[in-house]
Amino acid sequence: MDTLSFSQAMVLALADTGKPVISDFDLSIIIAELLTYKMYNSTRISVRQGDIDQESFTRRIRTIEKNRIVIPDEDFSRGRPSPKIRYGANVWWISGAPKGTAEDVACITDPFCHISYLSAMQRYGLTERAPKNLILGTYKRDAWNSQRDKLEETILEKINADGLALRKISMPSKIRGRKIEIHEFGQPRKTIDVVDTFARVSEIGTTFVDMLERPELCGGMEHILTIWENESEKYLDQIIRSVDQTPRKITKVRAGYILDERMGLNDTRVMKWQTYATRGGDQKLDPHGDFRPPYSDKWMISING
Repeated sequence: MDTLSFSQAMVLALADTGKPVISDFDLSIIIAELLTYKMYNSTRISVRQGDIDQESFTRRIRTIEKNRIVIPDEDFSRGRPSPKIRYGANVWWISGAPKGTAEDVACITDPFCHISYLSAMQRYGLTERAPKNLILGTYKRDAWNSQRDKLEETILEKINADGLALRKISMPSKIRGRKIEIHEFGQPRKTIDVVDTFARVSEIGTTFVDMLERPELCGGMEHILTIWENESEKYLDQIIRSVDQTPRKITKVRAGYILDERMGLNDTRVMKWQTYATRGGDQKLDPHGDFRPPYSDKWMISING
């Protein structure tokens, strides 16, 4: 084949992503690259010269949709007819691709989305409990925009595309039949890619910190204490690094009490957290329990878990 039509090139490019779905932003990046270089895998693309801007992206996406190369994803379109689809806020199923898992689809749609809390614990094999909903994390608006700006700077320096902007897309209540539970964070979080998927999960140290900050999302404090006592020594370096980085003093105190008094670990890095121990009714192992005895005099915390 000497040349490819633009639609042929799009079909091949989308297939090469291996993804089940694609957002307007990622779809527009592929369009911009094809229009910029007019080549796909060393094969020339027959395409007229034109502006590479939002109007061009919108027009091209309409053509791609009309040719059913992509189809509005049923979980995100919520039955809206195509004329009401707004550029920048759409998720498209790539025709012929597998439907994908809820985790993959969510993490493709939101580049900062990741598996969190009890769902992350299950992914790491820390618990045998299966959460009722798929628990996901992403950023609050300001933090999301800040991370977006960094990502755009990396991507857009490679192509000349006017008006191309990544937008935060609202998650539906269900994806691929699974109920979704979203929690937003105001601070950057460490995540890692899940092998052989498009999903991400909170890093192991971050996952242990999450247990102490939101025990109600992680099976409750009693369950968490069992996991810390059985598993935390295996991941001690990652846990200590994540506890050091959290801005919440009470998290350092809770971690210090567990590792020191409950587990008897003699680690100078842990003992540094004792400086954050203060007296007060909010100094509780379980943030949702009552302030009651017994108490740790060393860590100045109510052992109410």
